Amino acid sequence: MFEGGKVVQRIFVASGFAEVTGERCTVLAQQAMPLGDIDRAAAEDEIRNARDDLGEAKDDAERARLEFRIAAAEAKLAALDTPVY
Repeated sequence: MFEGGKVVQRIFVASGFAEVTGERCTVLAQQAMPLGDIDRAAAEDEIRNARDDLGEAKDDAERARLEFRIAAAEAKLAALDTPVY
């Protein structure tokens, strides 16, 4: 979010759509949260646990769900490491 041309809050969004106009930004996403709410250790645990479960996936749907969990958690970590300009 911006106020007065300055970033005041960053939001992590995974798997979704955004519509940006001059007045607002509307987001429809599977996951959305303020970056300040992301717990690095929890995201790292999520990656480890999902990778462990991936080897035991019973079908393609379960594999796809686990791969999404891994990708989303990795993206959270990347977002935490991205500087604000």
